[in-house]
Amino acid sequence: MAPIYQEAQEPDPDGDFIGTKINEWKEGDRQAALDLAEFYEGKGQDDFARYWRKNADSTEHQSQELLLALAVKNTDPALAHELFLRAFFLLQDCVDELSDLYRKHNHVALGLSHDTYIEYALHFTALAKKSDDLDLRSTILTGTRPVLFQTTPGPTTYDNAQWGGGSLFVMRWGGVDFAVTALHVIENLGANRKEFRLLLPDSPVPLDMYGGIAPSRLLPPDRDELDDIYAWHIKGYPGSNGGFWAWNLERWSKPATDLSPGQQLYAAGYPDLDGRYDWENFRVNEIAVIVTGVAAGILLDGVHVMDTEEIDHELNLLSGGPVFAKFDDKFFYVGMVIRGNSQSRKLNFLDSKYVIKLLDNHNQGHTAQKSAE
Repeated sequence: MAPIYQEAQEPDPDGDFIGTKINEWKEGDRQAALDLAEFYEGKGQDDFARYWRKNADSTEHQSQELLLALAVKNTDPALAHELFLRAFFLLQDCVDELSDLYRKHNHVALGLSHDTYIEYALHFTALAKKSDDLDLRSTILTGTRPVLFQTTPGPTTYDNAQWGGGSLFVMRWGGVDFAVTALHVIENLGANRKEFRLLLPDSPVPLDMYGGIAPSRLLPPDRDELDDIYAWHIKGYPGSNGGFWAWNLERWSKPATDLSPGQQLYAAGYPDLDGRYDWENFRVNEIAVIVTGVAAGILLDGVHVMDTEEIDHELNLLSGGPVFAKFDDKFFYVGMVIRGNSQSRKLNFLDSKYVIKLLDNHNQGHTAQKSAE
């Protein structure tokens, strides 16, 4: 079943710092990982601190034990297991390799007693799952937000309630930051677009907006499916020049046409789950999900299909959320959810190139429609 994350995003008043450091670490900068470990340690988030310390160690060097284990893992699994264990106790990042050995080989092949094999397999499989989940959450959920509205920015009250529906993703293109969702999300809500509020986790105030843009003024059914996009241009924090986290599309996006049939996909957002609204405090509870599945072809030009895992909740309000795929073990944004059906276990998503086209037109001053803000 798809995991549900109750307010799972990282506290992010320093979001631009986090995003910058992650990118530096991906380029091989060990100090960037140490900086993140220190950052999370200062916030008392020990799991995240350990995660980044582990990344720092594996970025700087690989021990002789780890190098030897990698060299023999396909020819001598027992020796590889012994060497990987030594590397692990030297704080080397080889949890996935150990977990893979237990998945492929029995206790005889690894030279272990049955009981020891079971103990190790359970331990390292759990560690691998926890590490994968942490990587998935920190990568995908950081910029995925609910679409929220409020008459006046500030505390929520009966007369100034927070409300909304659907999902968005915060991204950067051409040095400009945007909050992007599906246009039909805004239309279905009948919301005043001036009252859109983008709150990063733990941020005391919403981000300032310049306004919103869309590719077309037409309404369904006259509007082309490929124009179902809406993007707010983010100005920044009120009264400051502070930065914030945004996904770098120029570096970490690919067109959905690059996907292979059956390739693993990840979609994220804020569907209509029980308890999503806090009626006592007049605010939306941020309950996110990550839905996994596989690429299942093209519905029509520009609209792709994702066959999802089995889920036990509806997918409505996931529209506007991001879809990711891995290439060379790195996450790339490949599209935006435009509809989903939990019974058929299918999500339709718009190719990322149409999102980028809108943002590019905005940056060049050729946007077809600006909102009435």
